[in-house]
Amino acid sequence: MKKLFTIFVSLLLVTGAVNLASAAYVDIVPNQPDPYQVNQGELFSVAIYLIGDNSDSMNTYSFGIAFDPLELELKSVDPLSAEDIGPAGWTDFWALAYKAAESRVDNFDGYSFSAVTLTDDILLGTIDFTVLTPIADGVDDIWVHYGPGEGFGINGSSQHLDSTGPDLAAVPIPAAAWLLGSGLLGLIGIRRYRRD
Repeated sequence: MKKLFTIFVSLLLVTGAVNLASAAYVDIVPNQPDPYQVNQGELFSVAIYLIGDNSDSMNTYSFGIAFDPLELELKSVDPLSAEDIGPAGWTDFWALAYKAAESRVDNFDGYSFSAVTLTDDILLGTIDFTVLTPIADGVDDIWVHYGPGEGFGINGSSQHLDSTGPDLAAVPIPAAAWLLGSGLLGLIGIRRYRRD
């Protein structure tokens, strides 16, 4: 009997924890046809989306966007104001703030008096960068930053959602030319003959 009671209580606790979990995440989407192959000095633009499903109900969000200052330089930020984000009822807290020392843009934020079901992807804004030195280091070059008290109010709890972002790399022009040239020579059939 004690074992059955323990299993029952454990299932109730797990069920409560699972209901608070959210499948929502922040997606940082490059606006280029080939986003991972860029050259120094090029413009690089990203759109920031909140992705959710019908089980997620959100009434507040607050976060910043950080970036790698060795690879990117901030050019412009175009957030949607909370009033532009559908459905209606969102209000902004603070204006955007660029913190150059920390390489981030703060105060992507909004509040709704009635919770909103995340049925569609929500565009939160776009950010333009100038590419400084693209290095494929395996680390996202743009990511979501949460300060104290920031996060997403989803399903009655405050959560720090995961984000996905791009890792830029330079176009390997010398290597591509070398491979193309050696491949063409092989196709043509140029080779050295032995003289005996």
